[in-house]
Amino acid sequence: MTLKEQVVAEASAKKNHFAAKVYKDKRKQFLDDFARGIAEKGLYLPREDRNFIEQEIENLIQKHFFSEVEREDDIEIFHEWEDQFVRELESIIQKLRSSFRVDFSKLHAEDKTLRTELDRIRRRIREAESKVESEYLKTLKAKKEKARTYKKEFQGRKEDLIAKNTKVESELKSLRQKKTDLLVKIQVSEKNRPKDLTLKGLVDDVTQNITRIKEEKKKSLEESMLISLNDLMHKKSFVHRVTVDISPEGEYIDINLLDENENIIDRNALSMGERQLYASALLKSLVDESDIEFPVFIDSPMQKFDVDHSENIIEQFYPNVSHQVILFPLLGKEVTRSEYDLLLPKVESTYLIDNYAKNKSRLVAVKPGELFQEFEKMTHAVN
Repeated sequence: MTLKEQVVAEASAKKNHFAAKVYKDKRKQFLDDFARGIAEKGLYLPREDRNFIEQEIENLIQKHFFSEVEREDDIEIFHEWEDQFVRELESIIQKLRSSFRVDFSKLHAEDKTLRTELDRIRRRIREAESKVESEYLKTLKAKKEKARTYKKEFQGRKEDLIAKNTKVESELKSLRQKKTDLLVKIQVSEKNRPKDLTLKGLVDDVTQNITRIKEEKKKSLEESMLISLNDLMHKKSFVHRVTVDISPEGEYIDINLLDENENIIDRNALSMGERQLYASALLKSLVDESDIEFPVFIDSPMQKFDVDHSENIIEQFYPNVSHQVILFPLLGKEVTRSEYDLLLPKVESTYLIDNYAKNKSRLVAVKPGELFQEFEKMTHAVN
């Protein structure tokens, strides 16, 4: 209960208290008069009826004359203020209510204005943030795209690594199996160690012999090349020494020609005739060092040689390069009659190619001493 309600209630209680006192006095007086009237009339009422009638009369008096009178014990009195003070207090409370209502209305209006201004400021802030965020979002999107690209690359690398890991695990499994097999072989090898040592000694001996033979063959090929070149070339001091380098695997041979100052002679600087002499000397040396008697076929044998070199080739090379040499010269151009006469004592047999029909030819055997005569006859017959 508020102060005002308490004060009003206490004032009303005081008023009711006074009215209740009047009500009690009037009720007693009325009931006494009613009892006296009944006695004067000589009427007799039973006690129960009399009590009922008195109670109804009391209720009617309360209802019609004192309905607003409260019981004295309904309100607890805290302040015993005069009626004037109570009226002044009510006036003050009314003024406060009126002033509060005005002030509250003003505050409500100001609050509404401030809220509107706040909403406007917030909209401006959101617009500004949206502009800033647009650039920021562009940056974030670029970073996101870059991160997505990196993720894709890393995913690809991850898959590659997984594939490699699978491959490595497979290889590791294979290696473990090989290791197991090797351990078994090692155990067997331990039993065969004496045999292995003996075999290793034999292999070392064979290797040393092979190395020695290669070195001897190398030296022999160098000497044979030098002798062949000096026999074939008319410049006897042009090549002073020949070196042969064989690769460790024996697959490649590098031959260098050195002059008397130990300078390597550039084979590209040789004349065409000297190059052919070099090739011929190499062929003869290889045939000699091979210890294999195989036939040698030579096409256009005298094409690039001068007179001096031609005589050396005829006398020194062709008769000695192999036990059987087959030449394919153009008579009169690559081999002259005089050159053939130098070679004739070493010639076993000769043949001419006879083009007797279109797209048809045959070998015709002729006597070595009659080769040029038969060639001239065949040539005149064609013409």
